[in-house]
Amino acid sequence: MKQTRHINPVLAANIESLGDEDLKFPFKRTLSFELLFDFMNKYPKDLRHVEKQMTEKIKTGLKRAPELTGAIEDLSVLQKHSALIHGLMSMVFPVAFYEKQAYAAAIPYSTDVFFSSPEFERLINMKDELFINKLNIDLRTYCLGKIISAYVRILHKFYDVHISLDFPMIVNFADPDTGLERYYKLNHAAEFVDIRNLGKLKKLSEEEKKLVQTNILNVRLLKELIPPENFEFKGFLVINAINVTDQEIVSSIKNDLLEKDTLMTEEGIQRLQHKIRSLLKSPELVFGFTEVPGHTNLLLKYGKKFGNSFILSDVCKNQCNDIKGSIYQHAFDTRNLVIIDDLKEYPDRTLIEDEILKQGIRNVLLAPLISGDKIIGILEIGSPTPVEITATNTLKLKEVLPLFAMTVSRGMEELNNKVQAIIKEECTAIHPSVEWRFRNAALDFIQKENEGSLAEMEEIIFKDVYPLYGLSDIRNSSVQRNEAIKEDLIENLNIANEIIHVAKTHRNLHALDELSFRIGKQIESIYFGLGSGDELGILNFLKNQIEPLFKHIKDYHSDVEESIKKYQKAISDELGFIYKRRKKYEDSVTKLNDYIGNYLEHEQVEAQEMFPHYFDKYKTDGVDYMMYIGDSLVEISLQAV
Repeated sequence: MKQTRHINPVLAANIESLGDEDLKFPFKRTLSFELLFDFMNKYPKDLRHVEKQMTEKIKTGLKRAPELTGAIEDLSVLQKHSALIHGLMSMVFPVAFYEKQAYAAAIPYSTDVFFSSPEFERLINMKDELFINKLNIDLRTYCLGKIISAYVRILHKFYDVHISLDFPMIVNFADPDTGLERYYKLNHAAEFVDIRNLGKLKKLSEEEKKLVQTNILNVRLLKELIPPENFEFKGFLVINAINVTDQEIVSSIKNDLLEKDTLMTEEGIQRLQHKIRSLLKSPELVFGFTEVPGHTNLLLKYGKKFGNSFILSDVCKNQCNDIKGSIYQHAFDTRNLVIIDDLKEYPDRTLIEDEILKQGIRNVLLAPLISGDKIIGILEIGSPTPVEITATNTLKLKEVLPLFAMTVSRGMEELNNKVQAIIKEECTAIHPSVEWRFRNAALDFIQKENEGSLAEMEEIIFKDVYPLYGLSDIRNSSVQRNEAIKEDLIENLNIANEIIHVAKTHRNLHALDELSFRIGKQIESIYFGLGSGDELGILNFLKNQIEPLFKHIKDYHSDVEESIKKYQKAISDELGFIYKRRKKYEDSVTKLNDYIGNYLEHEQVEAQEMFPHYFDKYKTDGVDYMMYIGDSLVEISLQAV
């Protein structure tokens, strides 16, 4: 799998501006062992007896191979004196780790490796044309990195300019034996590389030094100020390959899980499986997980399968009725990781474990995925080899399990949105107590759609349901309401009549007599009882025939104006008529209904615990409440408990 590459934006901009010629390594580089010989000659007193013998043996061999003592232009001499080269490298690399560790020696700033340990040779071929493609950086960045690194060493040695440079190189490849993903960080040590000035050293002013420091990525500027033809890198580079597979794979899995569609595609699932195989060093490992829709007992019927889920395989779904007593139930109950070393030897097998065995799985890991305090899924990892997945090697998964939970939670949220959209489209308003049934029907609908079937929302019927009805009513409430309305209307008419009488004392008009007479007739009509249309008729009479007159008669006298203000103060600002007795009546009814309603809600908590049921209530002048009870109204998960 190709390595993900991350490039600093500033570096990327510099690379973009450079041509191919700019990125060619400009310095002369020569293979030489002179610094190693200096080391051998300088510190003989510090060497132990065995090391002294080895050193003397190498020195004796070098006398017979003078072509190794200077600059080595013809690399064929290395093959000719391979035993001597091996002895020389034993002074650099620990002999005890020759077979176990991955290390090598190469010509400075090149991929020309002339010596390597068996492990390095098995894993990494730097002469392979595809080697650069396996790095975490591309070819142009790799070339620029070598040039900048060389200039940093020159500035340090000859110009006393110290620049910190971190250019990590990580190579990614498939292990040739297992096919599993491997990541190695290549550390380069230049202790045995000497930098030589080939001509007169060009001096740099303080301004030029500062310019170089702030523009260290500008290759063209560096070549102009420090001509590369004046320097030679002579010696050999030491390369150590450090295994960083676990850190890189965990980081890569995290990145995958942060992507929205990783778990939604077969390609994404397979990519994750390959990475988990590499992380746990198990090439035959299989991986999958399931979403848990609501209660865990709904897993087999409504769970959603991703990858190689064991419990939701076609055979297991058809053969297994519930998870009771299984390792899945144990994982849900404990909310902890469950690892079975060998299912074949597991003493408490249920039908589920037997079916998993038939799938060729012996070693199983189950990890509940928890969001908040709710189990939303379960991660399943299996191997055909017993005791391959253990509590020790699965510690590496600890960092990514919360991200799996987050990803599943995000997927379930999208599924819930789709379910709600289907319910709103296909159904009328739904009572919360039976919403589960419509959700399950919507899940079935989605599953049929995914399978390519002609999908229709199933007809939902609740059979064998028993209705219960109750009522709390206020005695004579209608009589009391009408009496309150009547008294408010009579008061409203009387205050209006007072205005007419005051106006008449200042202007004796027959029209005012007529209005007073009509107001009296309205009062008389409702005095002994309120008819069905009386309230609306009186209010229309006041609004359309009495109140519009006020703006014409208010100027008759200040007494008239004061009477009108009294009227306006008495009526309700929101309703436009007197609303005193009726408000007292309605407030008292509301208070009584709220008390009864709160009592019923409180009792409902205990009643639902006795047996779940449909409950609803309506408030009028009392409280009507009804219950429907029956097995078909109870969610399947609760029946299965």
